Amino acid sequence: MIQVTLHYWPLNFFERLRLLRQKGWQRSRPVMLRRELPRSWDELTPRQLRALAKANFLLQSRSARQLYLCHAFLQLPFWLFLRISRRDLLDIYRHLSDCMGENNLSRTLLHTVHCGSNTWYGPQDHGRNMRFLEFIKADTAYASFLANHDTVHLNTLVATLYRPACNAQPRTAPGYNGDTRVPLNEYHLSTRALLAAKVPLVDRYAILLQYAGLRQYLQLRYPQTFSGGKPSRFGWAGVIVSLAGEKFGDDDAVAGKNIHAILTHLEMSLELSRKDT
Repeated sequence: MIQVTLHYWPLNFFERLRLLRQKGWQRSRPVMLRRELPRSWDELTPRQLRALAKANFLLQSRSARQLYLCHAFLQLPFWLFLRISRRDLLDIYRHLSDCMGENNLSRTLLHTVHCGSNTWYGPQDHGRNMRFLEFIKADTAYASFLANHDTVHLNTLVATLYRPACNAQPRTAPGYNGDTRVPLNEYHLSTRALLAAKVPLVDRYAILLQYAGLRQYLQLRYPQTFSGGKPSRFGWAGVIVSLAGEKFGDDDAVAGKNIHAILTHLEMSLELSRKDT
């Protein structure tokens, strides 16, 4: 976190008197306020992530985005926010623009979302409990949304990553696999995507930003695998077929493997093949 200093002039007599009694103000100088701002995406709070989602996708005017983000990140009463100097606000917005330039969010900030009266649970930080099929479906929905901005694909992304809790083994059980969500069933996905429309729109866009950061994290961790886009002309489905066999099992077993196990295997295979050539 980074600490910033803001300045404002007290306007009414009683406010000035209170500050003088607290010895927090000299008449010839403005009042100074200190606030902490994040240095990177991973230092964001859930509330700040939602603010970024609202500013990026739901506010059309650039000036409205600037004022909204400054107010959301500074957490000041609105009457006090209006007194902050324009120069300070511009500096705050420049800092936020610089720090939030490239989305490298690898943490899951929204652990749960509310779909009507139901609670859906998201993946763990760094996608530790994501399965390969879950990644394929999420990545396909993400790419489709970027291509045409249809909220149908946004809803599919939400329904893929966020699911109800299942009656699985407790975390202390020997067979616990790290995931408390119901397993992803691709044949139920279209129906659950219709239900995902009940999730608040700002939360859906926050999940989009969250997945974009996770994908960037995976690209940096497995550069060989993602360097050419999809691994083959058959896409991720071709990867499932190619990996099926004695090592990982049949197609369904490959689809259910942890995403990091699959990507690590692909990364190692690509590095070995390039050393041999």
